[in-house]
This record gives sequence, C-alpha cells and structure tokens, in this order.
Amino acid sequence: MPFDLKQFLRLKEEVEEARSQAEQAKGAAKQIQARLKDEFGCKDLEAAEKLDATLAKEEKKLEREYEKAEEAFMDKWQEKLR
Repeated sequence: MPFDLKQFLRLKEEVEEARSQAEQAKGAAKQIQARLKDEFGCKDLEAAEKLDATLAKEEKKLEREYEKAEEAFMDKWQEKLR
C-alpha cells in the first residue's frame, strides 16, 4: 500500500480537530463544575443529582400545598368573586 500524503494530512487535521474539541469540552465541564460548586455548593455531579432530586420533591410538596390552599380559598370566596 503506497503512502498517501493527502490522506495522511486529512487524518492529521481530523485528529487535531478532535483534540481541540476535547479540550473545549474539558474547559466547559470545568466551568460547569465550578458553577455547581459556587451556586449550589455541589462538589460533583452526584451531589448535584441529589440536590436536584431533593428540590424536585420539595417543589411537588409545595405544589400540593398551593393547590390545597387555592381550593380552600375558592371554597370560601367563590360566591363573592362572581
């Protein structure tokens, strides 16, 4: 198989592009980790996932409380609001 300089240069360019993209991805990941730590106190992805689950439960709880309060309000004031 003869040496194909064009193919070699194309592959070299693809490798360099892949390396560049990998470095960009690493930088973005570091920024996200820093933001998680600064804004939410999460040291890693596992801590962020736990916080997300906790906040989702709290959101559902508050949603139920709001719905009950709204229902009680409407039961009490619906006639006067018409």
